[in-house]
Amino acid sequence: MKRTLASFWALLCVFLADAPFLQAQKTRLTIALQDSPDMLPTLVAEHSGYFSREGVEARQVVFRSGVQLMQSVIGGDAQIGICSAPEPIQAVGAGARIKVPWGNSNLMPFAVVSRPEIRTIQDLKGKKIAISSPGSLTDFLTRYVLKNKGLEPAQVNLLSIGGVSTRFAALMSGGVDASLISAAYFPRAKESKLNFLLMLSDVIPEWPLSVVCVREEMLGPRETEFRLFLKSYLQGLARLKADRLAGIQALRKGLRFDEKTAAEAYDAYVKSFPNDGHVAEKGMEMMFEQMLDSGILKRKLSLADVIDYRFQKEFQQR
Repeated sequence: MKRTLASFWALLCVFLADAPFLQAQKTRLTIALQDSPDMLPTLVAEHSGYFSREGVEARQVVFRSGVQLMQSVIGGDAQIGICSAPEPIQAVGAGARIKVPWGNSNLMPFAVVSRPEIRTIQDLKGKKIAISSPGSLTDFLTRYVLKNKGLEPAQVNLLSIGGVSTRFAALMSGGVDASLISAAYFPRAKESKLNFLLMLSDVIPEWPLSVVCVREEMLGPRETEFRLFLKSYLQGLARLKADRLAGIQALRKGLRFDEKTAAEAYDAYVKSFPNDGHVAEKGMEMMFEQMLDSGILKRKLSLADVIDYRFQKEFQQR
């Protein structure tokens, strides 16, 4: 473990040291995040002071919905977005000049969890299932699971109620019958005797849980600003993998997690963050196909339509 981290730090130093345009300067960046533990690298970078040290005045805004987050990036209110993959795919398909230059988390941490009286996916027919919002990752995955298990989405009631914390609270109160929840909530779901109907990793083992997305101008005229973000981000990534306490504290400060939830979330997600920024391509292609079949996409996309590989290749070649 120590050798792996040492190698990563050495790679990081080389990757950053020979870029002449990475000079610290006062620049303001609004970074749009989701209410999820996979935001850890950016949260640690902020709470460790790495953005400030690189001359970046970073303003982090947490969104409950990935769709709203993507709208913020498209509109230019946020310069950097870290979100689930369906949002930038849908944006590109609609003609927005959006690119994914970095993979943030490659993990399938979700399970379909239900009230105790519901014991199978088929029992969800006619029941209320919580998602964050239409077109979001939870919407996409819920529809995929239902079809995979022989139910049409039209046979259930999909309710848009917000992020995972809101969905879990609704599940606990009986306001909904089932929802996708993330690994950070698994222990509490088990303690509450909720049923785990399906672990999504059994159906989809490789998954681009979240990615960094930007408008194309951030990789062109404003590339220096993106590199300053990436430099700070990579330092946060290295620290969270080396320092469990730093990761837990960042989750408590940034997402208001209690200590137990923050510790469980850290342990569930820490291995999901790729050192080289690669995106889980098989999962991306699965999304392309599903979104095209469902009519969300009006044209067929390729990986190159969505992903800008320059920064990943630059890092991997060092």
